[in-house]
Amino acid sequence: MARVLTLADEYQNSEHSFSFLISVLACHSFFPSAAFNRLRMRPRILRDVSKTDMSTTVLGQKIEFPICLAPTAMQQMAHPDGELATARATAKHGTIMTLSSWSTLALEDVMAAAPQGPKWFQLYVYKV
Repeated sequence: MARVLTLADEYQNSEHSFSFLISVLACHSFFPSAAFNRLRMRPRILRDVSKTDMSTTVLGQKIEFPICLAPTAMQQMAHPDGELATARATAKHGTIMTLSSWSTLALEDVMAAAPQGPKWFQLYVYKV
């Protein structure tokens, strides 16, 4: 018999259940097996979602949206605003931007574009 996962129930039982569910679904797409075929998601419909809270903490830092942007190099090659636009967008949505070591803009310029948003920096240390 298939085990039925209800996202709301799982999320209430543990703060890590949503991550677990995403991990299960990600593993299922890469490693299909009989064990994963026993898992099913049961959607919950007609529930009050007028007061949802998607905020969480990442390494002790509170964010409003549970998706962080990974470091992406040389963004100005794709758009003139490059990392500045990314910093403004992540600050607007209250999530974390990680600035690449290979950014096309200085760290100070990115911070000035959106000083209120949380930012991380990817640092590569090279041996000489």
